[in-house]
Amino acid sequence: MISRNLAVGGLVATGFMAATTGADAAFSIDGAVPLLRTPFNAYPNSNLTFTDNIGTTGELILDEHTYGQLDINAGFFANRHNAWLSSDGGNTAHAFLNQEDFSVSFTFQLDATNPSPRKEAGFVISHPTTGTGQFILTSDNGEIASFSSFFPFTSNLVDNADGKEYGGTPYALGSQADIQVIYRHGVGSTATADLVKPASLEFIVNGISAGVRYLGNLENGLVDGTQFAFYVQSQPNNANLAAEHNTVTYSNVEGGSILTGDLNADGFVGIADLNIVLGAWNESQTPSGQRPPSSRTSAPTRATTTSSASKTSTSCWATGTPARRRPPARPSPNLRASRCWAWALPP
Repeated sequence: MISRNLAVGGLVATGFMAATTGADAAFSIDGAVPLLRTPFNAYPNSNLTFTDNIGTTGELILDEHTYGQLDINAGFFANRHNAWLSSDGGNTAHAFLNQEDFSVSFTFQLDATNPSPRKEAGFVISHPTTGTGQFILTSDNGEIASFSSFFPFTSNLVDNADGKEYGGTPYALGSQADIQVIYRHGVGSTATADLVKPASLEFIVNGISAGVRYLGNLENGLVDGTQFAFYVQSQPNNANLAAEHNTVTYSNVEGGSILTGDLNADGFVGIADLNIVLGAWNESQTPSGQRPPSSRTSAPTRATTTSSASKTSTSCWATGTPARRRPPARPSPNLRASRCWAWALPP
């Protein structure tokens, strides 16, 4: 267990975290490595507490209040704090592998004195080669979105040609949301011209899946050594800095490698996984990167969308497939294959 009450008014850290060496053996998330006030530290005198009890109670908290004066030379008007997930008790960040299927799930809650200016939190998956993909929940308009790097674009507020994800319901400040991300490895890659199966990501919020999204990056998924972090970014109300208090809580944190055959990533291979297979029996879909057969009555639609929260544009060829039947505990998502390219727009 790590519990730290940090007087970190002057602490600034930069760079990619040192990581444990990846291995093909199973792993479990049991702690986090703090990287605080990075890359933004506009309020260096704020009171910040980092508490990591993932290894015992499954909880991680980032709490910040009494911000003090803005550093006009900071170049940005917010503070950002990161907690890189670890499999060795918080000593080093875990290095995720390209061929390593994994799941991370948690209960999320963001509390803030003022919803505006924006506070946001969620998680990132990052590597120097691929950049940083973000999954965020926001305080001002309640957006839940994924974007950037090799992440597919999803949003509960933006209609991405096939409807709004996660039920289209805004996140309510102070409420809890159950979140899970599932990564499945691919076979081959576009870079070596031997792509057999694309890697995929699936984001699930309160039991509603955005669908299994195939990844179109050259590396076909993660690069070995990729890291995963919880984060929070807060811009306080300058009119009353002394009263500002912002907290993000990640509880019920569970994460680790997925067993072969565990299709619903619940840590157990059983009848629920067999039901997924039976529910999809005789279904088919166009492989990633290919157009649908010419016999289709309608051409695929190309959608370009921009997230108001992320200022990220994503272009996708969506080929569409029938909805697949999930176990009763998880609503049936509308799965579809897509080829996406995402790029960050200037602020």
